Amino acid sequence: MFETSEKHYATAESLTGGKIAATLVSVPGASAYFKGSFVTYSAEAKKSLLRVSEETIKNFTVVSKEVAKKWQLLQEKN
Repeated sequence: MFETSEKHYATAESLTGGKIAATLVSVPGASAYFKGSFVTYSAEAKKSLLRVSEETIKNFTVVSKEVAKKWQLLQEKN
């Protein structure tokens, strides 16, 4: 599925502990479309690596849908 796309993918995981990335790279040729992964379990990692604000984490929780959405929106700008 991914190998026919011209898009590139990366993941940021928390509770899954890297299992999504592990599944993606288990397919031969994954380096053609998969660029890497962050496993950001702590609030500090989410703030420093994913640039999620302290305010967003405090207003929701470190494993909330809102924090995940904030990371996605920040990355789409790049």
